[in-house]
Parts: sequence; C-alpha cells; structure tokens
Amino acid sequence: MPRNPFEKDKPAHETKKGEDILNNRTERFVRIRNQDGTYEDILDRLRESRPDGNGNFIVTELICDVRDPAGNSLPDDLRTAKKSGDENWITSPEELGICTSRLHPRNRSKNILLGHDGRETQNGAICSNCDYWHTTLFIAFGIIGLGVLAGLCIAAGIF
Repeated sequence: MPRNPFEKDKPAHETKKGEDILNNRTERFVRIRNQDGTYEDILDRLRESRPDGNGNFIVTELICDVRDPAGNSLPDDLRTAKKSGDENWITSPEELGICTSRLHPRNRSKNILLGHDGRETQNGAICSNCDYWHTTLFIAFGIIGLGVLAGLCIAAGIF
C-alpha cells in the first residue's frame, strides 16, 4: 500500500529490509567493446519477482540467447572471445584468422571467423570482402591485358 505523505503518525522515510521488498527486477547486461572503440550493451538475463494477488510471488527468469549473424550463441567466457569483422563470435584460436590482404579497409577488424568471414590461404588468411576485390581486380586486369594484346596484334597487322 502506498504511503500517505499527509499522515502525521508515521515517519517521513522508513528503512526497508531485503525481505520486505515486494517487487524485484534484476537485469544482467554484457558490455562488449567493439573493434572501433564503441560499446554495445546486450541483455543477457532478466529476473523478476512480483506478487500475484493471492499472497504468493511469481518469480520469472528470462535467459536471452544472443546469436551472431552466423548463428553462433554468445560464448560463456567473453574475456577470451573476439568479434570478427562481420560481427561473428570467435571462441577458439583454431577459428581465428587474421586478414593479410593489402586491400583490407582500415575501419574494419582484421579478425576472421574461418569458414564464415573468409578463408585460409598459403600466406595467412583473407576475408571475404578482400577476396571479392582481389578476384574483381584479377578479372579486370585480365580483360585489360587481352584488350592490349588484341590492340597490339591489330596494330602489327596480324589480324
């Protein structure tokens, strides 16, 4: 029952003990520092305790299953886990690759979840973004080379 502020018999503030509190709500957030320095708060657990009107309490506990774009759930130990450039969780050193491409953008993490964000190469690893640009440049240089070769052949009178 709410306290009446105009009632003169009771003191202005009463000290409450833990067992006297009726409604409890506990939230657990996980704060993750991203590669660009920003922080992201993720709700991990929520616990509520409310009276049901019959003198009992309803205790509700919600455990969130936070997943990354690849479908991996939040790792148990966040201190050892890393995030890849595509926001996927890397939980073990075997899954971690570092992009060694010179075309890699500076504002993007070089961490790669092998098999999802990129692949392993002879010289290290390459992310899917850099792999796309490498392939595009090789095809473009191949077309330009064929055009130059065809132009030289036409200029030399071979065709």
